[in-house]
Amino acid sequence: PIRSLLNISHRNGIRLSRLVDNILLAQKIDINALTLESGPVDLGQLLEESFEENKMFASERGVRLHLGSIMPAVVTGDAFAIRQIVDNIISNAIKFSDDNGVVEGVLSTFNGQVRLSIKNAGRGIPEGMESQVFGRFEQVENSGQSSTQGSGLGLHISKKLAQQMSGNIFYESQVGVDTTFHVEFQLADHQAIEPAKHAR
Repeated sequence: PIRSLLNISHRNGIRLSRLVDNILLAQKIDINALTLESGPVDLGQLLEESFEENKMFASERGVRLHLGSIMPAVVTGDAFAIRQIVDNIISNAIKFSDDNGVVEGVLSTFNGQVRLSIKNAGRGIPEGMESQVFGRFEQVENSGQSSTQGSGLGLHISKKLAQQMSGNIFYESQVGVDTTFHVEFQLADHQAIEPAKHAR
């Protein structure tokens, strides 16, 4: 019982720390006080690392992570900021997945663009909710599911960060079926496209 209480306390401490970090980050973005670096970022490697580090959170939620095909893709941007975007989207997909669901990540390239897609099966998002999905301190009503314990800042921050790096984030959703969030960036220096890694 004591260890269980300590584990709960530890997780709550992590959530509080992340909430404070997100509030400070959102504030910096809103007052244009956040300076991002610009350098090469291996998006495939970053996606793999994020999936690996989110395995425990997914397991706690009864969700399985699956990494699909990954095209070699280097983009120009701030590695910390892009990782923040990817972590937020993966975390969001895990939170809103069906029980025993699967969250899948895929990386593809086309026309000088790289697209990172994170798909989950779940209740989906009704049409016309974009401003709420990406709004500050907002979440789409979560009836019929357990508490997501989210801050309502993750996707707001992700949208702002992507825009600051000349990227884009959007989603496609079927109510009651699935949701896929896409993040797009320009390929660095129009790099040559190589065959995709084998899907896992």
